[in-house]
Amino acid sequence: MNIQSIKFYLRLMIRSIRHGQVSAYKLKALFTNLLYAWRKKPTVPYGPIALWVEPVNYCNLQCSGCWVPEKQRHTSVKPMSMETFKGNIDSVKDTLILLMLQMSGEPFLHKSIFEMIRYASDNNIVVWTSTNGSYKTDEDWGQKVVDSKLDTLYISISGINQMTYELYHQGGSIENVKENIKKINEAKKAKNSKTPYLYFRVLITNKNRQELREIKKIASLLNVGVHVRTINTSYEYEGVPIKEPESSDVEIRAAFEPEKLNNHCYGLWVAPALTSSNRLLPCCYDWLYPPTIGSANGSDITIKDIWHSESFNRFRESVLTNRRIFDSCRYCDNSIGFKDGFSKRNNNIIIKFKNSRML
Repeated sequence: MNIQSIKFYLRLMIRSIRHGQVSAYKLKALFTNLLYAWRKKPTVPYGPIALWVEPVNYCNLQCSGCWVPEKQRHTSVKPMSMETFKGNIDSVKDTLILLMLQMSGEPFLHKSIFEMIRYASDNNIVVWTSTNGSYKTDEDWGQKVVDSKLDTLYISISGINQMTYELYHQGGSIENVKENIKKINEAKKAKNSKTPYLYFRVLITNKNRQELREIKKIASLLNVGVHVRTINTSYEYEGVPIKEPESSDVEIRAAFEPEKLNNHCYGLWVAPALTSSNRLLPCCYDWLYPPTIGSANGSDITIKDIWHSESFNRFRESVLTNRRIFDSCRYCDNSIGFKDGFSKRNNNIIIKFKNSRML
């Protein structure tokens, strides 16, 4: 987590408190959970403070370097049901401050995405999501976005002209992106709404670095903020798994590894992740295949049940003891509590599937 991210979350928290979305109880839950993490206690007293939810696990693009097209080859296409979503949100809404409605797929491909956003928002949960925005939409699409009470929307781009944009966003259209931003801005103006706050997540490579100044100029004209992210990690896959793999079904190695690894991760006391197939993961790094802690269908078993379970407590204890035993933790370079040893240089991560048919 860099300074830019910290500033973003601080602004979001201040804004949320001002808007009455963060109660005294939620603040108590946040600081108490963090205190348990700081004291390295594997249990957690309150429910999650933030939550990643994957509405769908598929995408409309085939971006180069992205893990989603590869995962689509061996993962069943599965949108999350509204019943599962509502049941799980209900189980943690008393402590949940932030819902990050995204993971592997393109969230706006879910037919009920606006209902999902509105349901969480109506329960005083701050919602942000991301999109490539590179698809045709109906004329009232921008109005639906604004009416959903979405707080923040990230739009991933990798160039401001079509030639550069599609070098990374293969199959995409920068004109569709601009048109969809225009629809949202027109709806915000008509509704006199400040939300959703719009940001470009600019994915920088050696092929588009020269366009950053122009991207910032266009962003200003579109009333869009800019967050820059460097793409410096590539992924290679060996074999095609016979079934949808779990963490025990893969072996991961990298060109570079962090020299120092802190046996800690504050995220394990704050923000789990729920996939569209109902698997509750300890974090959102699903492309590194973290262990599945449990299955939360939102009815007889919920996120809250698994969050406080002995299985999750054992996982926290294992990370506090030796996080190297989990490849998903060993090669993570982003979470608070982890020593960042290679994210600022190019890296290559190879994921080998066990019990697979070779290409």
